Amino acid sequence: SNALARAVARTARSGGGASSGSASRGAAAATHAGRAGRLPAGSTAQYALLRPAAPFAARSFWGTSSAAGAAGDAEGAKAQAEKRKQTKEQEEQDGTEVPVAEGEGSQEAGGADGAGAEDAEGTEGAEGDRTAEGAEDEADEALVAAKAEVEALSAQLADTKDRMLRVAAEAENVRQRSQRQLDDGKKYAIQGFAKELMEVADNLQLALDAVPEEHRAAEGAEPGSAAALLVSLHEGVRMVDGQLLRALGKHGVEKVNPMGDAFDPNEHEALFEMPDADKEAGTVAHVQKPGYKLHGRVVRPAQVGVTRKP
Repeated sequence: SNALARAVARTARSGGGASSGSASRGAAAATHAGRAGRLPAGSTAQYALLRPAAPFAARSFWGTSSAAGAAGDAEGAKAQAEKRKQTKEQEEQDGTEVPVAEGEGSQEAGGADGAGAEDAEGTEGAEGDRTAEGAEDEADEALVAAKAEVEALSAQLADTKDRMLRVAAEAENVRQRSQRQLDDGKKYAIQGFAKELMEVADNLQLALDAVPEEHRAAEGAEPGSAAALLVSLHEGVRMVDGQLLRALGKHGVEKVNPMGDAFDPNEHEALFEMPDADKEAGTVAHVQKPGYKLHGRVVRPAQVGVTRKP
């Protein structure tokens, strides 16, 4: 091609020698020229063969290409800088954020790094403060929960103590009542039997009262006579009556004769009233049957007649 012919001509005019290193550089230059489109396809190898014969021409060719590339790069960098400047001015007028251009000075990068470090330290401090505040809040919540639990447990304890005291008091009342019932059972166990004996004592008293007062003395009575036997019988009945009353008294039974006392409805049973001007109204003037008590409790009220004003 024409490009290959021109390269051969320049090589012939230069007339210089070549070494093995120049041959390799020639091959590389030919390959670059072929890729760039300055040599036709298939001529790369031929140009590499011609390169050892014309080293100075090849150097001149590559030097020119390098200078042109450097000039193009400088113009491109200048255009990019101008474009960035215009963009920055436009964004400042519009009020938008200006991006940091790639490749700016190390001073701005250092400032950004320092600001980033300061922001990181500030962030760490803020996180530490938030962590401390969170720990304090958790501690306060835990304290409030603990106080509430203590109050609940205290109320539960007070309620349990109150119920325990009530149960203990009730148990003590039951014990005392049971003991009292037991004691009463022992005291009044003979109440029914004592009532039966009271009827016997009443009959003995009637027998004693049936003997006239003048026939109760043995003076003047002949031994073996009826009067003497009656006196002896009366004395025997009186002795039996006294022994019976003593036996009842050993078990808490007491005979009550309210003759001349004021009428007491809790201990006396009024059978009739009789006028009597000499005595106050309500006075016991006659005892039909005596009363009996068992350990202070009225077992049988006395049957009496009371006086009234005429």
